[in-house]
Amino acid sequence: YYAQAAGRDAAVADAFRDHWKPMGQGDAVPTAPVSLAVALADKIDTLTGFWAIHEKPTGSKDPYALRRAALGVVRMVLENGVRFQLDRLFDAQILRLRVGGSEVGDRLLSILARYGAHRELDAAVEELGDEARDWMKAATASDAGAISNDLLAFFHDRLKVHLRDEGIRHDIIDTALARPPADDLFLVVARA
Repeated sequence: YYAQAAGRDAAVADAFRDHWKPMGQGDAVPTAPVSLAVALADKIDTLTGFWAIHEKPTGSKDPYALRRAALGVVRMVLENGVRFQLDRLFDAQILRLRVGGSEVGDRLLSILARYGAHRELDAAVEELGDEARDWMKAATASDAGAISNDLLAFFHDRLKVHLRDEGIRHDIIDTALARPPADDLFLVVARA
């Protein structure tokens, strides 16, 4: 309502309203491009942030509704036919969390944004020189890869729940997840 009253574009106002969706199993997922992008970014940012500080659901405890957020991402991807590599998003977000906030880190992130892909990291680091190489060694020497892998496994668990609810047998789901690449959820479901 505030965005509309301020004269913002309708797509922006809708994105403000819909970025929380889906709130539960029966809730509709955003379908408008801006709303979908904002909702996906919000949920992925939340999940990678919690994983980066080692605060994730255990057993029956999920005080920050992280399972619901991951299931929301799964539903948005599948219902909108969105294809992207989750592990690349996780790696890029974890990198942003680790290196952002410093002059070198912010310059590195700016160069990465220009290259448009995390896999171009070597070219970005080369552009900044020795200072960036030292910074990247410190930033990535930690458990970033393990965090990304663990978060992807968490998404796979949510995908399994979703697919079982859709009536797909567990052995078929496991077979679809075992074949690489398993980070494109839409592709995994197509296989299943």
